[in-house]
Amino acid sequence: MRSLDHLSELEQIRRVTRNGNMIEHITRPSLNVQIAAVESIPTSIQYIDDPAIEVQLIAVRKSEWALHYIDEPNLSVQLASVQADGNSIRHLYDPLPMIQAAACIENPLAINSIKPIESIDISLLKKYRDVLSRDRLEYLKKFEKPLNESYDAKDPNTWSEEQQIEWIRDGGDWSTRIRRLKNPSEKVVITALIEDPYNLKYIVNPSLIVQLFAVKQQGKAIRFIKNQLPMLQWAAIKQNPYSIMYMPDPIEDVQLYAVAQDSSLINEIKNPTSKVVDFMRENYGYEYKRS
Repeated sequence: MRSLDHLSELEQIRRVTRNGNMIEHITRPSLNVQIAAVESIPTSIQYIDDPAIEVQLIAVRKSEWALHYIDEPNLSVQLASVQADGNSIRHLYDPLPMIQAAACIENPLAINSIKPIESIDISLLKKYRDVLSRDRLEYLKKFEKPLNESYDAKDPNTWSEEQQIEWIRDGGDWSTRIRRLKNPSEKVVITALIEDPYNLKYIVNPSLIVQLFAVKQQGKAIRFIKNQLPMLQWAAIKQNPYSIMYMPDPIEDVQLYAVAQDSSLINEIKNPTSKVVDFMRENYGYEYKRS
């Protein structure tokens, strides 16, 4: 596509408002054009050379992936990003303890995305022990006294919650073990989901917290949820845009988010709204034909 440098600022803003990625074809976009672009598609920041801090802040607050495309983000940008989405900390290397703490406050699961593992604040590992991934739990155990509990009982349903959690973690056959428990607590269920989010399908009447936890780890786990509330759809689609193929009736904003990430996902939406159809036509020249 040819350059858009010859267009007026107003026309450039109009173009990037329709499709933020169009900023790739503007050599030196003004601040207003940059803002319009990331407001439309936050990840379009990857096409902006040396984006203004204001632009960076807008982008990271709208999408965790925007942080991935920012070279050496300052502390304010890092903080804004993890406060909006704790999982965005996975795009940082050796973040400061204050950034780690902020990320975990927004989403406790963020503790499992901090790297390198040696940089994680030990106090955070202890605080979020119940949601630690296997490698982080093993790392934490180096700083703790070993457990002396006995696991000789044949029926895990008679064990304490702590014993059940350790049993799930020390398994490998997590789906088999979680199915053996008749009424597992929320903490035990979450432990199984940390090992494999698809274990959600074995949980009878999972709570909203459990459902949200599962889709934040793997969006496609939404396939096992009958009542797909908007907040669950959003969590799933942000984690994995392809999870929309498992949503019988995605809300409009979720549809728009999905096709903005990958236009081919329009084919996975059974009844796209008129706004989504217009978006596809204007940005990709796609004419949707209703069956």
